[in-house]
Amino acid sequence: MMVTVNKGVREGYKLTEMGEIPVEWEVKTTGELFENVSKKGFEQLPVLSVTQDNGVVYRNDLDINIKYDKNSLKSYKLIEEGQFVISLRSFQGGLEYSSITGISSPAYTVLNPSNLVNVDYFKYLFKSFWFIEKLKGSIVGIRDGKQISFTDFKVIKLALPPLKEQQKIAEILSTVDEQIENTEQLIEKTKELKKGLMQQLLIKGIGHTEFKQTELGEIPVEWEVREFSELCSRIIVGIASSTAEHYTSKDLGVMIVRNQNIKENHLYLDDVLYISKEFDLNNEKKRLREGDLLTVRTGYPGVTCVVPKELENTQTFTTLISSPYQDKVDSNYLAYYMNSPLGKNQLKQLSAGGAQQNLNVSSLSSYKISVPSLKEQQKIASILSSVDEQIESYEQEKEKYLELKKGLMQQLLTGKIRVTV
Repeated sequence: MMVTVNKGVREGYKLTEMGEIPVEWEVKTTGELFENVSKKGFEQLPVLSVTQDNGVVYRNDLDINIKYDKNSLKSYKLIEEGQFVISLRSFQGGLEYSSITGISSPAYTVLNPSNLVNVDYFKYLFKSFWFIEKLKGSIVGIRDGKQISFTDFKVIKLALPPLKEQQKIAEILSTVDEQIENTEQLIEKTKELKKGLMQQLLIKGIGHTEFKQTELGEIPVEWEVREFSELCSRIIVGIASSTAEHYTSKDLGVMIVRNQNIKENHLYLDDVLYISKEFDLNNEKKRLREGDLLTVRTGYPGVTCVVPKELENTQTFTTLISSPYQDKVDSNYLAYYMNSPLGKNQLKQLSAGGAQQNLNVSSLSSYKISVPSLKEQQKIASILSSVDEQIESYEQEKEKYLELKKGLMQQLLTGKIRVTV
């Protein structure tokens, strides 16, 4: 058990300009740990780019097999595997580790690690919130002129564990990364499964052996092609007048859903707004009902979700609202159909406009859809919903691992929690 000694410094720790760190750790500057290298590379090498999401990658707009003119690339730098790269002129966040060899523009600074550095450990340290905040503190300039001078960069102070402890910390974080990657693969595989199921269920149905040709292609003989207007008691646009002066707090108002809240078969309500009860009453006829469909009109026209019971009597802003006849069609079936590749393609053809496509009431009313029996619709929707639930479960699991990694990085990279070496 640790005890507090020396004016609050824990046993096994020491007080430094970095704060309290383990006694075995040292305070080093980045300049002591990394050499700024600027080898020029004019061989037949690919040009590399640094991206915030994907690290160091081949530039997609260039043929990696081209033999470059030495004169045109005389200022380009050689990046070798095992080095770190940062753009000091257009800082994005953190440093990127290079697992490939190539050449980069002079806008990048290439750092070669010393023998005090475990590169796997620094892959995590350089992406930590603490280090990125340190980098941001060294930024000079505004807007597009932002940059970090290497002079300022190299004096950033780090609390450095011994090499064996660096390695152990990196192994722990790498294990969490593996779990995140495995979960991402499960998510992608399940999404592929859903895609295949949608293709099968929304076109061929369940257990059918006889089919007929229609304007939507081949469908089971028992199915019908119906216009959307035949399936809904109303197709309207939500509140379209200015709402800015009617916004209020949650406890005083009525929720209003916007296009950005509508995702495929889901509503995301993290950033919803609220309008006054008086304004809601003035738009009483536009209130939502359980089972209504909400469809995006602009930007990504056609994206659709179902209104759950808890959102009954709320409002929407400029979205399309459709109220299906519950004795004819299942709302979830309609939403899955509209969000399927087949449904999206049909809705795209109905959307008007150039760069900013728009789906209106008239277009949606004429939208044609293949309709099984209500019982089969419900079964199809249930199958697809169960797959969605599995995807959601995996995504929640991934989020837990991401939170775990975030917490571990905060604790392990600062020495607040020690590892056994």
